[in-house]
Amino acid sequence: MALLIPVIVGSFVYLGVSYAKAFEPDNTREGIAFAGGFIVVILALNAIIMFVIGVILNIYTFVKNK
Repeated sequence: MALLIPVIVGSFVYLGVSYAKAFEPDNTREGIAFAGGFIVVILALNAIIMFVIGVILNIYTFVKNK
């Protein structure tokens, strides 16, 4: 999942900039960068939470089987 975060956000930013260029040529397009940064933070937190839950479950299973 961590490897897909740059791909997802890069495609989101690319599509957003392309859309903004087509319909608003005078726009400076800072909003799409903030939105991309927000998506990176949310996806990274999701990946970290999933990793921590997986580690806790593996430790619990290991202790339970011993």
